[in-house]
Amino acid sequence: MTSDVMASSEGPPLSVRTERLGATVLVVVGGEIDLLTAPRVRAAGAEVLRERPSRLVLDLTDVVFLASAGLEAMVSLRDEAGEATELRVVAGGTATLRPLEITGLTEVLDVYRTREEALGRN
Repeated sequence: MTSDVMASSEGPPLSVRTERLGATVLVVVGGEIDLLTAPRVRAAGAEVLRERPSRLVLDLTDVVFLASAGLEAMVSLRDEAGEATELRVVAGGTATLRPLEITGLTEVLDVYRTREEALGRN
């Protein structure tokens, strides 16, 4: 099952697509994650977490800007996932990996450089 969400004309461009791959749910995000769009990313992740999949992979490969609100959304999702769901983040580009490194979140979140690595398909 796949679903898409696009930003309205009032906010920065953002796309969110959800794919179910067995016990893993992949949430693919593209565009800008800032104060206006971070709640949409968090809502998409929270919706998935209500189903309690064994793994949630948040793929930020197509994200071109990641603000602190987006970082907070990821920490919130990790807290919500708890022990029930393993949260993995794909952040291989400078726009996503650098903010995670600077804030020390690479020590808190399970961060992978590619979707294949995060899905366990090395």
